[in-house]
Amino acid sequence: MKKTLFLSAICLMVFSSASAQDKKYPKPQKDNVVYLYDKDKNSTTELETPKMTTDRRHVGIWGNESVMVIPGVSSNVRISKMTNPQFLIHFNPENANPGAECMLNYCEVKGQREYVDSKSGAHGTAKQAGTEINFAKVGSGLYLLTLPIAANTGEYFFLITSTNEAFAFGLER
Repeated sequence: MKKTLFLSAICLMVFSSASAQDKKYPKPQKDNVVYLYDKDKNSTTELETPKMTTDRRHVGIWGNESVMVIPGVSSNVRISKMTNPQFLIHFNPENANPGAECMLNYCEVKGQREYVDSKSGAHGTAKQAGTEINFAKVGSGLYLLTLPIAANTGEYFFLITSTNEAFAFGLER
């Protein structure tokens, strides 16, 4: 009896871990586009795709900064921080490096959403670091993206470096 119960418990653990690894994620409709992933419905929703521009501004006596500007004070895609949001992206080409190809940036809101990409002055140029993001490969060219637990509420956008496209969302409490 004890052996049967023990073997049943082991089988249950093996099958439950195998099913988690074999989970089928929906393939996004478009390549190189970030989608919000709803794990309960196993479905995706496209994020806001704003027209982002880059501005060069004079700062101080010798300096300037490169600023990515997204019109509007907030995204129409609102996500609760409590849901631990997840995102999906399918890269084309499928061997793309997700850490170099997809960046997450936090925006300051000054009548519009802005992200200072780099600052330069008499001592050279310094590129700003984006917000940390976690990548997990879940299929051929398909990645599940998760935010750090300590992500602040506010306005964010993913930047796809190969296409220079932005995919925006707002993170709420």
